[in-house]
Amino acid sequence: MPPRLLLSSPRALLVLVVALPAAIPAAAQVPAATMPAPAAAKSNPWRFVWRAEAQSAFDDNVFLLSPSKKAELATPSVDDVASGRFADMADARDVVTLFEAGLGFAGPGITGRTLEILPEVAYEWYAQNSARSHAVIGLRVEQGLPHGSRLRLRGRLTPSYFPKAYLADAVDANADGTISGAERVYQPATYQESRIALDYRFRLANATRRHPFGAAVQLSGAYERRVYDTPFRVRDRSGPEAGLALLLDLTRSIALDVEYGFASYSATPAAQVLVLDEDDAGRDLNGNGTLTDPNVRVVQQVDVSRIENRLGAALTVALAKRTHLTVQYERRWRRYGSEEPFDIAYGGRRDSRHQVGIELETRLAGDLALVLGGDLTDQGLNRSSDLGGIGDIDDYSRHRAFLGLSYQP
Repeated sequence: MPPRLLLSSPRALLVLVVALPAAIPAAAQVPAATMPAPAAAKSNPWRFVWRAEAQSAFDDNVFLLSPSKKAELATPSVDDVASGRFADMADARDVVTLFEAGLGFAGPGITGRTLEILPEVAYEWYAQNSARSHAVIGLRVEQGLPHGSRLRLRGRLTPSYFPKAYLADAVDANADGTISGAERVYQPATYQESRIALDYRFRLANATRRHPFGAAVQLSGAYERRVYDTPFRVRDRSGPEAGLALLLDLTRSIALDVEYGFASYSATPAAQVLVLDEDDAGRDLNGNGTLTDPNVRVVQQVDVSRIENRLGAALTVALAKRTHLTVQYERRWRRYGSEEPFDIAYGGRRDSRHQVGIELETRLAGDLALVLGGDLTDQGLNRSSDLGGIGDIDDYSRHRAFLGLSYQP
C-alpha cells in the first residue's frame, strides 16, 4: 500500500526499537518481476498456510495537520477546548504498532496450479491516541496461472476508524453575527470502510542466468466505499480504482517497478455547516448589510467528489544474497469536482502530494525477515487555509520511521 519512509532521526529509530513488541512482522516484498511463479500443485495435497507480521513506526503527524495546527494541538487554547477542536486527538506524534496474521490453506486449483485462500486480521495500536486504534479484517485468494501469471482477489473491511475531529455545527451564542472560536462545535468523526480489489499479473520476459532481464505487467482494479457516522454523512464517498504496473528485472541484482493509478470517488451533495468570511463568499451572509464580516455561520451544499491520479516508482538493489534496499517515490494529484455555488470548502480545490521512502530488508534465518526504513510526505493545496473551517486536511508534512519483522513460510 503506502510507500515507506525516510528515517527521520536516530532518536526516532530508538523510539521504534523500544516500542517494537516481541512479535513477528511483515517484510517488504522482493520486486514482483523477480519473484518465481507459483509452483504447480498437481501432486500436493491441501495444506495449511499462515503468515504473521508486526511493525512499529514513529509518526510525527498522525492527523496530517498543518504546522500551525500541530502547534495548537500541542498547547490548545481555551476556545479550542470549549469547541472540541481537538476532541480525542491527544498528540500529533505517536508510536503506531501494527500486528497482522493470516491462517488459511493452499492446494491444487486451476490446471493444478496453487490456489491459496488466506483470511487475515490486523490490529493497529496507537500509544498516544487510543481513539485511533482499530482492527481490519481481510481475505486474500490467489490463483497461479500458466506462464508465470497470477490472479489475486483481495477484500478488506475496517469496521471503525477515527481520522480526526471535524466541524459539526456553530452556535452564535451572543448573536453578534460572527462565530468565535468557542462558538464552533467540533466532534470526533468515525467511518467504516470496505474495499475489494482484483489484480492480474503476467510475464512478458523471463529472467534467466544467461539473460537476466525480465519483465511483467500487472493490471488492477478495485472498488472502495467509505461511510461516516452521523453527523458527517456528507463525507460519504465511493468509487472505482484502476492501476497499471510495469515490473522490470534490469539485472540479477537490480529491479525497477513503475506504477500508475487512477481513482474516481463520487459523493452525494448535501448540506454542511460552514464558517465563512464574507470577503471569500462575496456576499452578505448574515444579513447585516455589510460584506466584510469574518466567520459567519452558513449552511450550504457541499460535494466531496474527487478524482485522483498517482504515479510512482520503486528501485530495488540486492546489497547481498539476503539483503535488499528499496528506494521509492510517488506523486499524487487530487481534483475536487464540486459545482455547488457556495461550496468554498471543495469547489475548485486541488492538492498535490509527494512521498519518498527507503526500506532495507534482510533475511535473518529461514523465513524470518527484518525490515527497517522510513518515509517523508509533503502535501500542498492551491489555497492558503481550511476554507469553511471544517477541520479538513490542509498543507502538511509528515515523517515516519519504522522497524518490523515478518515470518512467511
